[in-house]
Amino acid sequence: MTLSRREWLGSILGASLGGAIMPSGCAPRAREQRRFEGEFVGPSFELGHALRREIATPQLTTPQLAAPERVYDAVVVGGGVAGLSAARALRAQGIDDLLLLELEDEVGGTSIGGTTNAIAHPWGAHYLPVPTPEDAALTALLQEMGVIQSVDSRGIARVDEARLVREPDERLYYRGYWYPGLYPGVGESPAERAEHARFEAQMRAFAQRRDASGRRAFAIPVDRSAVDDDLLALDRVTASAWLAAQGFRSSRLLWYCDYACRDDFGLTLSQASAWAFVHYYAARIHASQADPADLITWPEGNFALVKHLRTSVGLARIQADVLVTRVADAPEHVTINATRAHTRQPLAFHARRAVLAVPHFIARRLVAELAPIEHASHGAWIVANISLSGRPSSAGSASAWDNVLYDSPSLGYVVATHATGRDHGSTVWTYYLPLTDEDPRVARTKLLEHTLEHWQDAIVADLARAHRDLARFITRVDVCRWGHAMVQPRVGALWAGGRVAAQAPRGRVHFAHSDLSGIALFEEAFHQGLRAAGEVATALRAT
Repeated sequence: MTLSRREWLGSILGASLGGAIMPSGCAPRAREQRRFEGEFVGPSFELGHALRREIATPQLTTPQLAAPERVYDAVVVGGGVAGLSAARALRAQGIDDLLLLELEDEVGGTSIGGTTNAIAHPWGAHYLPVPTPEDAALTALLQEMGVIQSVDSRGIARVDEARLVREPDERLYYRGYWYPGLYPGVGESPAERAEHARFEAQMRAFAQRRDASGRRAFAIPVDRSAVDDDLLALDRVTASAWLAAQGFRSSRLLWYCDYACRDDFGLTLSQASAWAFVHYYAARIHASQADPADLITWPEGNFALVKHLRTSVGLARIQADVLVTRVADAPEHVTINATRAHTRQPLAFHARRAVLAVPHFIARRLVAELAPIEHASHGAWIVANISLSGRPSSAGSASAWDNVLYDSPSLGYVVATHATGRDHGSTVWTYYLPLTDEDPRVARTKLLEHTLEHWQDAIVADLARAHRDLARFITRVDVCRWGHAMVQPRVGALWAGGRVAAQAPRGRVHFAHSDLSGIALFEEAFHQGLRAAGEVATALRAT
């Protein structure tokens, strides 16, 4: 029996994902599916789950209070963007006696990257909007890297052209054809066009709004946003409810908005906070410009930023393969109990101050009696890198950096070689699929229970709708499973769930992670790292 495309994709992706695929055309029989080379890569689920087991082991979790042989000025736990940023900032303030501990073999968190067949590609975050003038620290980092070459009197940055996403930057596969841009405007009615224009005007108005102190209504970092009551009220409703209340009903516009939520948050419109949704658009518009900021990217994505931060910290100050099991504020110093992740060798570190740059739900396992952030959850994602020997056929607009399929649960793919100008020959496509189940635990179960072949088949079946000869160009499909990829700004999580209070230190223990912003962006993790480092530096200078 030949399955319909909806049935085929449903059987591969599962009902919650396959139901979003357009049932057009016929699909190949399951037994005819080609097997591809590839493997699961990325963070180890075994190591992550080991934490839950290790903290129940008394000899590892009881703080070692004996006089230590060495007390560092600072120890940073977690080598993601927040931890690296904190360690770099501490060094910049003259605190060199520090150590950064990382569970995995490589630092970077969800901004790691890799190389396949000499082609660099991301395994997570893959771009950075040009920062607005309010984010001076990030601007300084990019100037340090040579990415931003100058800043004019209006605060507008001049970026190295080689780092800006080159044209064509985006395209959308819509009704069997590729079109430039991501908004499905082809064939829209005058009423739909007017509604889209009204939406964009409203986002520009939010971008221009300031409070009595001159703060932007929606800023990056989030902590610099205005806190007017009518703005914070947006965090108490879903994005879909707010759009409906504003009279936005066009199916084209609603798809475009839903895509934005899935892209930045791993949530649908009916799951995301309306405040976070508006922030996605308004925070990226410069006060003196009408359009969102240009995008900065590298073939390896934001791993380029990670490598710069890592170099700034210094490899000698980074210890990988360390599973931290307990952090306790002892009478004269912080004690950090740990093990070697692979050998289970017990370890203990001591510091005058500690920074926990880990997700908040992990911090709660390490520090006793730490309150949760209410309404917070973490989304599961699949990221795959598809190695190709050549370029599959494509009807319509030429291949772009970002390639999105209208009727797909995925976000499509980015082309790793696009920034290099290589438009022919071998390449790597990085494919992104947020698992938007209402209960994130269900999504994480799917992540683990399905085989590599299951995910490979699902990914290829999804993309083959737009590239019918895709399979013959594939040389391998590697898959990364992110169980807790990023914090999700659901209703109430940003301004009503204790997020800001969770930033406060507990004794000598400080906290830094994008969880504390409520939105998982590089800019937010960077900001939280700098904030925590500033607290530590101030405390150390006072003693």
